[in-house]
Amino acid sequence: MSETYQVRVKKYYASDVINDLVKMDALEIVSEDGVPNWHMHVVSERIEAYKNTPGAIYDFEEVLDEIEKSLK
Repeated sequence: MSETYQVRVKKYYASDVINDLVKMDALEIVSEDGVPNWHMHVVSERIEAYKNTPGAIYDFEEVLDEIEKSLK
């Protein structure tokens, strides 16, 4: 069962309940554009890794060319 709801938290203690549900993996926080928090976190980590070691990133087209060459 996966349904999406928009919720406005009106009482401060309600956010604690929501956080507890997230910790129990009963609820997932999704941004307004529909991107799950876990995905935003993964993208942020990858951007940070790129900033720290930009030389470790490979160009997709170059990698694809190398794979195609190895298959011939």
